Amino acid sequence: MIQLDSWFDSFISLVLTIVFYHFIVGRLLVTQELTDKGIRVLMFGLIPLFHIRYDEIVEILPFRSAPFNLLTFMAVSRFSNWVYIKRSREWKRIMISPKNSEEFIAQVKERMAKA
Repeated sequence: MIQLDSWFDSFISLVLTIVFYHFIVGRLLVTQELTDKGIRVLMFGLIPLFHIRYDEIVEILPFRSAPFNLLTFMAVSRFSNWVYIKRSREWKRIMISPKNSEEFIAQVKERMAKA
């Protein structure tokens, strides 16, 4: 039988590891690149994870302006530099963390207007 204290300690360790990865390591491993056709999300700056075409983007906002829900509040602190992207053909929203969110959003909106 699993003791409650041991289970709770393991759970807390897991949560702290996820938070550390998400805020520290994740930002170093996952990068974004603007292309002529969309936003490419890369791991280690080399391995493509996914691509968001400009014509799929319905809405792009700094996180602090994004629609609030408990999950996004828990996932991203209010001091972070995250960007909220809503796509037209998918139900899920995407949050990415460019180095400068305001500049990134301006560049994406400029490229969306051209596309």
